[in-house]
This record gives sequence, structure tokens and C-alpha cells, in this order.
Amino acid sequence: MKVESLITIIISSGALLFSFLNYRRNSRIDNENHLYKLKMDIYSKILFELGELIEKIDEHYLDLKDYSEGEISLSKEEILEMEEELEDVCYAFNNFITANSLVLPKDIIATLEKLCDDTIKKQFEINYQKLNHQALQHLNNLTDDLINKANSINELMRKDLQIEKLNILLYKRLK
Repeated sequence: MKVESLITIIISSGALLFSFLNYRRNSRIDNENHLYKLKMDIYSKILFELGELIEKIDEHYLDLKDYSEGEISLSKEEILEMEEELEDVCYAFNNFITANSLVLPKDIIATLEKLCDDTIKKQFEINYQKLNHQALQHLNNLTDDLINKANSINELMRKDLQIEKLNILLYKRLK
């Protein structure tokens, strides 16, 4: 009778240990999956917001170019509103990054913060009251620079999420 009790206790203890280890592993996997999905959602939103910023800068560039060529008329107040709108979009993007920085890797945060700082600095360098070819070219260069930086940020995000590896694994699984 003692041997049977001992075997029962050993089997019960083994089952308890197995259940506990399985629970810990599943809990860790659930947390990792949640963090991965959260990062993917944040990255998608960052790229969307960055696209909105680029679009707004390009839209203002085209309007200011048409104004400088005499194709449209803009009052000083309208030009000032455009400048303020760009500032607001830049600061909103910066705030968005800060608000979502908790789960992002430091290198991506640093790259995004540098992009924001450079964009705000370059945007302030443009003299909206004296629109000349140089100011317009500066604004156009800002758009081109943002597009290049957005592409490199996109690559950093894809690397962080290991998208290529996941695509290969998915392809193999579906094959």
C-alpha cells in the first residue's frame, strides 16, 4: 500500500509540475504575442502618421509653389496658417511617438525622435513671408528627406518585427 501511495504522489507531483510549467510557458507566449501585436499596431500608426506629415508638407509645397508662380493668391494670414498647420502636424507626430514609446526599441525611438527634431528644425528654417525659389526648394527637399527617412524607418520596423522571417515560415507552412 505504501508503494502505491508513493507512486500516486510522484505521478501527482509530476502532473502538477508539468501543469505549472505549461501555464508559465503559455503565459509568456501570450504576453509575447500581445506585445508583438501591439508593436505592429503602433508601427502601422506611426507609418500612417508619417505619411500624413509628408502629404501635408507636400500639399503646402505645391500651394506655395503655385502662389510664388502667381497661379493662386494667398493672403499673409493664409500663409501663416499654413506654417502653423505644419508646426501643429510636426508636434502632433512628435507627441504620438512619445505616447507610444513604451513598447518600442530604443534605436527606433531615437530614429523617430531625430526625424521629428530635424523636421521641426528644417520647417522653422523656411521663411514663409519671403517665398523665393530657395525657400520652396528647402520645403521640397524636406519632403524628399522625410520620404527617405520614412523608408529607412520602415526597414527598421520590419527588422524589429522580423517580417521576412515570418513570411518565410508562413510560406513553408502553407506550401
